[in-house]
Amino acid sequence: MKGQSYNPKGIRSAFALLTQPALAVPHLAVDNIARIDFRSLKSKGIKAICFDKDNTLTAPYSLETHSPFQESWKECLNEFGHNQVVIVSNSAGSNNDVDFREATEIEKSLKVKVLRHEEKKPGGTQDLLNHFPSLHPSQIAVIGDRLLTDIVYGNKMGAFTILTTKIITLKGDNKFAIPLRKFEIHSLLPFLKFMRISPIDHFLSGKAAEFIKK
Repeated sequence: MKGQSYNPKGIRSAFALLTQPALAVPHLAVDNIARIDFRSLKSKGIKAICFDKDNTLTAPYSLETHSPFQESWKECLNEFGHNQVVIVSNSAGSNNDVDFREATEIEKSLKVKVLRHEEKKPGGTQDLLNHFPSLHPSQIAVIGDRLLTDIVYGNKMGAFTILTTKIITLKGDNKFAIPLRKFEIHSLLPFLKFMRISPIDHFLSGKAAEFIKK
């Protein structure tokens, strides 16, 4: 089954920001994953990478890495290894994915694990921590295109969070995600910057600029 159902946990996370706005502030924001220096991330202490999939790594519901990102994807896998890279999607691997067929197809194509999980992001953080039992949460980087799901998800567990701000395509995208993402990028993120809300503390907080490719 392809598609994401309505995600009330994602909506509720917006209200949680009234008391914890820093949860929605990424440690680093880049146009797309091609701007991320994965070698530098690893050298500074990150040991595993968690990717969102749709409009972060691939076009919505595609099984292939977006072509301009293929070299960066290879670099990530070479630096961290296939076992230390995982995809956490609110469609593939979720309870909407009948018999986890979509997750299995993605694993065959991209050669990394798609996490099986019952709770949609920003919930379900324990599933990711269970997947990397030997790591401290701060040693994981979470990369995604959504503030209220991917970034809140990563910040809740204490990971290093990276927001990708330019989507791949709206074609085939989830109908709930389109207006929410637009609000997040064009309204919420500028507001948080205007209010000078700092990211959740992380040992790499002051070094974020080092992870952007020149």
